Amino acid sequence: MTQRPTSPRSRDDLEPVLPAAVPEPAVGRLLLVEDDDGDAFLVTELLSLGSPQLEVARVTSLAEAEHRLRTRPLPDVVVLDLGLPDAEGVQIVPRIVTAAPTAAVLVLTGLSDEGRGTAAVANGAQDYLVKGQVDERALARAIRYAVGRKRVEDSARRQVEWELQRLQNVRLERGLLPRPWVATGSWQVRTGYRPGQNRSLLGGDFFDVVEGADGCLQIIIGDVAGHGPDEAALGVLLRAAWRALVLAETPPGAVLPLLARLLESERAGVEVFATALHLVLDPDGRTAQVFNAGHPPPISVPAAPAQVWTVESGPPMGVVDRWSWPAQQLDLGGRFPLLLFTDGLIEGRDGAGRLGEDGLLDVVHAEHHAGPPERLIDRLIRRAELAHGDALPDDVAVLVVEPRPDGPRP
Repeated sequence: MTQRPTSPRSRDDLEPVLPAAVPEPAVGRLLLVEDDDGDAFLVTELLSLGSPQLEVARVTSLAEAEHRLRTRPLPDVVVLDLGLPDAEGVQIVPRIVTAAPTAAVLVLTGLSDEGRGTAAVANGAQDYLVKGQVDERALARAIRYAVGRKRVEDSARRQVEWELQRLQNVRLERGLLPRPWVATGSWQVRTGYRPGQNRSLLGGDFFDVVEGADGCLQIIIGDVAGHGPDEAALGVLLRAAWRALVLAETPPGAVLPLLARLLESERAGVEVFATALHLVLDPDGRTAQVFNAGHPPPISVPAAPAQVWTVESGPPMGVVDRWSWPAQQLDLGGRFPLLLFTDGLIEGRDGAGRLGEDGLLDVVHAEHHAGPPERLIDRLIRRAELAHGDALPDDVAVLVVEPRPDGPRP
């Protein structure tokens, strides 16, 4: 029977955090791009009458404007003439928008060039004014409206980006954190995931569980170093490849070397690596084989004090070429539940420093009987967060595995 993951995450945990609305700041800086001294004098006089609070700077060419925008604080608004000594027409507008992406652009046109003003708006300007048909009040109002329109456009763009990132996170989450495949109902698997402080970016934490035709329960839990779509996509690839290898009945000792070769062929750079722990539980749950590529060892959470299993750790995948991770035998002796986790659970700090495995043992001991078993993962992560004093800095993936008391046994 397939188990649905139970976890402490909410949908908000995995969605990018949309910036909160803030009061619009006053328009403080204006850059006037105008080569004609007479027109520049007129605009400056109108600004002094209608918007005396503005800090106004003037340049006389596109090259000078681009240089100033690269080397000085960006203005809130650029007032732009479309006829400059080194550039002519609406093609000036995209270059100013590129140089000052947060600034509103207000174009000045001649009476006979009003069509160019409309074209300038289509190319990224927020508005246009016709020279000789504007007074100080109209200019001040046009500046305020242009800045307001720019902020609305930026807000709409951020909303679209946020929604695209949310959808990407949902797709990546589905690949990183699949439903355990437990066919016979002999095992109970609970899973949990909590993103780190930067909740807009998924990390590369991944896990999977497959019960084979021989009754063995195979488990992978791993972590691609780093955060972001590239790391998450690589985690999805490794996780899916692991399931394919297990379903193809690949000998367990060959799985991590094959995943390491896949990682080396698909990673963006040689600095990218991943830890992983591959666990193969015998059908009776008495013994297990462990293959460990630089990952934290499992913990038994029985009624007696919790126990960290002594497991030698080989190098992470992607660090050493053609490495083979030997099988290590665990005599579990019925000491369940078994807790597997990524290092985000122990990388947080407490009053004495890094929480670590010893600190996690204290947390497990305190929380094992503090509530219903199905909420154990929630309590562990919450307790680790309380010890840290804030959201944990890194992503956390957790699995709790134990034989189902009423399930069929071999």
